[in-house]
Amino acid sequence: MASKYCTRVFGQLQGLMDRHQIKAIIEKHKSDYRVRVLFAWQHLQVMILYQFCFAQSLRDMISSYRSSQKLHQLVGLDHLARSTFSDANTHRAAAVFGDIFTYLYGKLINVTTRQNQARKFKDVFLVDSTLIKLTLAMIHWASYRKQTAAIKLHFMLKLLEEVPAQVKLTVGRMHDVNKLAQLTYLKGMTYIFDRGYLAYDFLAKLIRDQAFFIVRFKKGNVIKVTKNLKLPKTTEYADFTLLSDQMVLVGGVVKKIIMPLRLVTFETNEGIIMSVLTNRFDLSAQTIALLYQKRWQIELFFRWIKQHLKVKTFMGTCENAVLVQIFTALITYVLLNLLKVLSGYSGSLYELLREVKNNYQATLRDIVGTPLHEALQAVDAAAG
Repeated sequence: MASKYCTRVFGQLQGLMDRHQIKAIIEKHKSDYRVRVLFAWQHLQVMILYQFCFAQSLRDMISSYRSSQKLHQLVGLDHLARSTFSDANTHRAAAVFGDIFTYLYGKLINVTTRQNQARKFKDVFLVDSTLIKLTLAMIHWASYRKQTAAIKLHFMLKLLEEVPAQVKLTVGRMHDVNKLAQLTYLKGMTYIFDRGYLAYDFLAKLIRDQAFFIVRFKKGNVIKVTKNLKLPKTTEYADFTLLSDQMVLVGGVVKKIIMPLRLVTFETNEGIIMSVLTNRFDLSAQTIALLYQKRWQIELFFRWIKQHLKVKTFMGTCENAVLVQIFTALITYVLLNLLKVLSGYSGSLYELLREVKNNYQATLRDIVGTPLHEALQAVDAAAG
């Protein structure tokens, strides 16, 4: 009975994904063309399972899968060979997993939007990157320093939604701005960047595309103040104190931004003075400072996925295999968020992950009992 209930958790996570939608994505990429063993849907299920079990390598993953007859039934695969799984990670296009992630992200946004119709600043995005260091001998295509390889994940995260809207991967040595142009920026949206993204050509393009930005300004950049804007009567707030609000021209003779911009300077409670550059003149100085401070949300997201999902060690060494694992880790993250939202689970996302992990282990070690029982029944009802 315990094994039946615990594999039911895995089955309900599968139920959060519309098989018809997944099938359409797989057919679009022709991911099952001439495939006889380990179809794309099965591949996806095993990769999600890897995120939840305690296996730390490809060999461990295969061993764990072989030991559970219930998982064989759920995935629909009786035998999983190490070479077959390795070949799938190498040759099945990672783009199919990227599109599945995009589909599930859209599903999550639809659910959360219905629950938060009046949410303020729904058109604000946070953009940043995180570095993952690897072993150069294994990941030679991503050489970073003499003895180290590294990949850089570039994320666009919608403010207050905790799930990335866009993801790109580059080798670690590539500068952030070079990858920024490959992300999609939409008219009327506002994007928040750290100072590593302050590039005049890039910001000028955002202005031409009628997008907005808030970016931390670097000391040493050429700037000319054309007008001092009036500060509000109250300049001290809970997390910062406003110091100045100015209209400026940025750049020198060779590189510059022709359009006048706005420079808001504030001091944090820790005594750090920050200046942020923006092309939004419609917002108050307080709101601009507050929005920039929200950028720490993406730092918390980076910390969470690095600590709790498997994105620091990889089952394959080629770029495609690395991307497959990253996308399936993010798919797992979205599924957890969907489960939390639909079930009304009151604990933290980490507590939910721990509960689901315990249920996955129960398929192997026959652990009995879970506080997720009522939550999972609610998911069944919501998924219909």
